[in-house]
Amino acid sequence: MKGLLSVIMTLSVLFLWSCKKDAAPGSIESLFQGLGEAKGFIETKRYYTDGTLGAIERAASQGGVTPDQMSRILPSFTAGARWEELSRDVRGNRADVTIRFVQHPVQNMVGFTVRFRLIREDGGWKIDLKEEVEQSLSTMKKEGAADYLRKLGSFQ
Repeated sequence: MKGLLSVIMTLSVLFLWSCKKDAAPGSIESLFQGLGEAKGFIETKRYYTDGTLGAIERAASQGGVTPDQMSRILPSFTAGARWEELSRDVRGNRADVTIRFVQHPVQNMVGFTVRFRLIREDGGWKIDLKEEVEQSLSTMKKEGAADYLRKLGSFQ
């Protein structure tokens, strides 16, 4: 009987732990939870590094890309999306996290795996895409960075 009670207690603790509702402020979990709840560029941009936003805003200033178009450029977590963490490697103020979508309103996103480079900035974790944005924009110089951003935003 004691063994059965011990198993029930252990399973109850594991169940309650797996049902945690809110992530600790500034944690990696709160970053992804916040992205899942963010609406529009104003709310989404707080989850990206200053370097990422600066690279996008420099390009946007060249040709008048709207905040709505910029929000479509940054990866976000659509309402109704669920994901699982596959790996996490934290090294001081830097981390690499890989997630896989297990539920998503867009069916072909289910199973999609994404690796995020994170940097601790302003007391919390943020996604760092500065290098990717700058590299993408520099390869599209023929069109101009603002044209590239407009096209990228219209495809998503």
